[in-house]
Amino acid sequence: MDRMVSFSDAVFSIAMTLLVLDLIIPEGLVPDDLQTALREAVPEFIAYALSFAVLAGAWLDHHRKFSVIRRFDSRLQWLNLLLLFFVAVLPMPTSFLSNYGSSLPWPAVLYALVTAAVYVILNAI
Repeated sequence: MDRMVSFSDAVFSIAMTLLVLDLIIPEGLVPDDLQTALREAVPEFIAYALSFAVLAGAWLDHHRKFSVIRRFDSRLQWLNLLLLFFVAVLPMPTSFLSNYGSSLPWPAVLYALVTAAVYVILNAI
């Protein structure tokens, strides 16, 4: 059980860390350009904060569930791995959402599907 929980914690922490990679401000900007760059980075920051909150909530729920689970079987292991798949993939639809969410409908749909999958699987666990 400890190995499964430790591995899960690692996947959650890596996914949450990968989210920040989209938050890039170009180097060498003069102050006026910096203000513009910061304004243009707002969608990326909002997507980052949203996804960080989603993953933080999922991690807290995962932690609560596994604090009371005493034994596991292969079904629980597979459900947990499926959960971790969607946790690890969440940075990708987050990036699509922040870069293309205002011009295309499918990034929001993809983001919603991945987020829903995380919580549906948590519920199954």
